[in-house]
Amino acid sequence: MVEIKIFSEVKRYTPEEKGSIVHFLLDNLDGYEDNPDNIAKALDFAASEGVSFGGFTIVASLESKIIGVLVLNRTGMKSYMPENKLVYISVHKEHRKLGLGKYLLTRAKNITEGVISVNLRKKDTSIDFFKKIGFSSDTLELRI
Repeated sequence: MVEIKIFSEVKRYTPEEKGSIVHFLLDNLDGYEDNPDNIAKALDFAASEGVSFGGFTIVASLESKIIGVLVLNRTGMKSYMPENKLVYISVHKEHRKLGLGKYLLTRAKNITEGVISVNLRKKDTSIDFFKKIGFSSDTLELRI
């Protein structure tokens, strides 16, 4: 049976749990590789470690092994910018296309207030997945 844990400023990770989440994301982001320090910073922000607006991390495990992770950071903004940023979502290769990603996103949507945004590359293969969940875009972000 899949076990779900939600970490936040209320329930924080142990150092071991945080390390396991970082390693899972490093191994399963597929095309969105990031360095461990950036992943740890996003986890700290979600758990309100240091200066942050908070957020949460949802971890799905099966037989004590992580099979899915979603990290959401609150932005502290309202109306003119999305209140929440989906920083990471990943499902282990062996558990994809079984509804776990949709479950994690639906759960995140149900436990947060305001708009959730996600940044994707133009040719990202997960764009259709996000559109099926209800994400849409009227904007294009440009960076310098």
